[in-house]
Amino acid sequence: MTSVNPDYEAIAEFMALQSDMVKTHSQIVDVDLVGQPYMLHIDKNTPKVFTPMMPRSADQREDNTTARITVAPTLIGCYIGYNRAHNDFLDGSKADPDSKDNYRGGYEICLLPFSHCLKVDNTLVPDASASGEHWLVAYTEATREYQPEHVGKVFVTKMTQKAVTGDLPATFMTMYIEVTRLQGFKFSKNIHLDQGYWKAVVHWKAGERQSVDSETNFEVTACAPEEYEHNKRLSAALLGHESTTPKGAMPFFNRW
Repeated sequence: MTSVNPDYEAIAEFMALQSDMVKTHSQIVDVDLVGQPYMLHIDKNTPKVFTPMMPRSADQREDNTTARITVAPTLIGCYIGYNRAHNDFLDGSKADPDSKDNYRGGYEICLLPFSHCLKVDNTLVPDASASGEHWLVAYTEATREYQPEHVGKVFVTKMTQKAVTGDLPATFMTMYIEVTRLQGFKFSKNIHLDQGYWKAVVHWKAGERQSVDSETNFEVTACAPEEYEHNKRLSAALLGHESTTPKGAMPFFNRW
């Protein structure tokens, strides 16, 4: 007798109610297929809970029919999926009294446990294959909200571009990462970050699309706490302050 997984049955029923586009261009995955029982998310300011909802400022080419929380299995996937970190970097971390969600020089990293979720393709989200984007959706009473676990911080100290004849510029980026989770988490598919402090240098070659699969472009090394703290003081001192999404502000996760 074949046993029935109630959680899978619930998300399958949810899927049956989605648009034909979503049913065709996404698939139900579980922790075994993903290889870990959680997804990652980065935020300027982490909300107390995450609630699947319709995207409010997504790319015009993205699906706008399914309420979700956009996540990825890896940290670099989250960074690529966010797709506005370059603008944040250029705008800087000077406090803006008119903003309810100030950029403090970097991002908080949180973990969201899951049992089943949706893996989407580039028809629903143009850069889904590049970032490894997945959707957490509300398919049971228990998944109407997802409780985040804070697992670290990440900030960029340097972002440079080098002109290349006849092509788009090459991009070089240096980021520092604090991992507070005892078991750590993945930077990319095959690079695991243990608890501690890390420096990552990322190089996107001229004309190359950013992708989680470009692991030869990632140089990730452990660094001393003193090096991390020194760079954090220079680039993202405010990131150490306790924060939650301000009352009345649109949670950051609604925008990625």
